[in-house]
Amino acid sequence: DAEKLWGWKDDFPKRRLAWYGKYFCGKASLISPAFLPCFYCLEENTGTPDGHEQLYAEGKITADARAICGELLEHGPQGVLELRHALGWASKRGNQRFKRALEEVQRRLLVVRWGTKPETNAWESAVYQLTPRAFPRAMKAATKLTRPEAQRTIAAQYFKLNPHAGERDLVRVFKWPRTESRVASSAVS
Repeated sequence: DAEKLWGWKDDFPKRRLAWYGKYFCGKASLISPAFLPCFYCLEENTGTPDGHEQLYAEGKITADARAICGELLEHGPQGVLELRHALGWASKRGNQRFKRALEEVQRRLLVVRWGTKPETNAWESAVYQLTPRAFPRAMKAATKLTRPEAQRTIAAQYFKLNPHAGERDLVRVFKWPRTESRVASSAVS
């Protein structure tokens, strides 16, 4: 099973079968295209490849996150080393900066892991792509959703898979405010 999962993380996004990256609490996550619009909507993203500019202008992402998205917007999918060097973050300190920014853009669903490529003689490096370019249909669907609709859809599926779950579980698992979790929970019940 671990081998299958290891392959899926690289294969599914390119086949548009799942988004993959560090989303839930910064942990490796696969999100189906059916639910990607819901989670994307909850992150208040615009759904366009250049949407990071608006997020930056509104103070919702850091300058480093903006730089990663800008580089991918201008030059397309890139491997980790290629991206770090393009941003001028090749040093040890630059690597730490890169890792923080890369986690930030993944947790906002702005980028997706888009396979791997050999960049050194060691392990293959992860390649990243902008989520709106990788999943344009899901992004279009996300722009048509409201926050409450997205939460209801997610809550309905969560309760279907976890019949004994309740409002508190939505707060714990998805980090939604209690009032929003209560509304989503009661709408599904």
